[in-house]
Amino acid sequence: MGSSKDFLCADLCNRLGFPVYSVEYQFSPVAKFPVALNECVEAYKKLVEKFPEYSIVAFGNSAGGNLVLTTMLSAQQQKLKMPKALALFTPWTDVSGDGDSYIGNKRRCAFSR
Repeated sequence: MGSSKDFLCADLCNRLGFPVYSVEYQFSPVAKFPVALNECVEAYKKLVEKFPEYSIVAFGNSAGGNLVLTTMLSAQQQKLKMPKALALFTPWTDVSGDGDSYIGNKRRCAFSR
């Protein structure tokens, strides 16, 4: 999940050699919860409907990684076809910021400096 202007998405498409679809969801605090989640679930539904015979891999990094996880939980509750795999790069799953890995890696992670 991320912006269609995101270099990472374009690079993945080029390197992997197959289509990459990116959801340009609304960010908080402008868009309140669950706006972004609903947008991502709707986008996922459309992908599953448009490509029922293909395996889907959902990718997200940072807050987008969290959004991929919550999107798939919602999709599972709605009994949608699950993706073949999830690729999560540094997903923000500890939103409280007080977990051991968050505290221990805070100064070492390039994303959090």
